[in-house]
Amino acid sequence: MTREVRGVHYHSHTQPAIGEAFDVDYTAGYDGKPAMVTGTKGILLPVSLRREKNTVTATYKSAFQVAATSERVLSEDGRIMTITTISSDSQGVSVKVVGVYRRDKSATHQEVGGSS
Repeated sequence: MTREVRGVHYHSHTQPAIGEAFDVDYTAGYDGKPAMVTGTKGILLPVSLRREKNTVTATYKSAFQVAATSERVLSEDGRIMTITTISSDSQGVSVKVVGVYRRDKSATHQEVGGSS
């Protein structure tokens, strides 16, 4: 995530074990207003962001209903980011995925997870 004049720019590149790689991009403010999300697979669900201290909550909606939420929490020292995503699978069953990311000592970028 990087700062932009209009908010933050998010880019991800995913390479699944099976299937084709894909990219996702958006630029959004922390004002809760929906922003367009685009990617290799076309236009995706819009996202709205809210930020409080070291936590950014992303909400994805479809037909005015919450389809998924993702909470990114950056540790006080800025070295560890935990991302918890809750969505539904194709059967409508709630799925929770937690990822923990540690900043590489050689990283120079200071805006992981939207914290400044």
